[in-house]
Amino acid sequence: MPRPRLQPDSDLLTPAMQLFWRKGYANTGLRDLETGLGLKAPALYHRFGNKDGLFRAALEHYLERIVGRRITRYLEDPDPLHGLRRFFETTYDYIDADHPPLACLMVNTATEFGARDPAVQAIVQLSHDRLRSGFIANLTRLRDSGRLRQTTNLDDLADTLYLCLQGLLVGSKADPDKARLDRQVNLILALIPLAHATPE
Repeated sequence: MPRPRLQPDSDLLTPAMQLFWRKGYANTGLRDLETGLGLKAPALYHRFGNKDGLFRAALEHYLERIVGRRITRYLEDPDPLHGLRRFFETTYDYIDADHPPLACLMVNTATEFGARDPAVQAIVQLSHDRLRSGFIANLTRLRDSGRLRQTTNLDDLADTLYLCLQGLLVGSKADPDKARLDRQVNLILALIPLAHATPE
């Protein structure tokens, strides 16, 4: 009779996610996973199949716990412009001597994997789609409030904000100077064609 699982899989995915986020897929070894998750390889593989299965589960966990929560917390802020600013600023405002820049697990994964793994690529694409939808919903509320020009193409602007987000995340790893990153956020927000000046 199989032994009962003492920990739900969800409790293991946060430390796995953090390992892959800090080290990347290729640089996260079996010993790292055993130490970080507190389970031996046979137990991990019994639950997730192999390292690839664990990585995909960690990516899906990141999509829900990090991407999904950030969309809810910031892009759905009652003040859409303030929420949009905080969405960008919080990609780097945690950085200090004890917290090195991590960028985004999805961005890191897209860079590391490219298109070679369709299952991983599908999760990264889902993250892209959810973020883009979050931007469009945010901009729609901004337009409906009369603060965004009515003629604004929301699809194009959402795509532009998504590209800016990727650049900001990668740039924060290369040069995590917060004053410079703040200036970049100001430039990103200046791309939004506001109908009139709005205090934040």
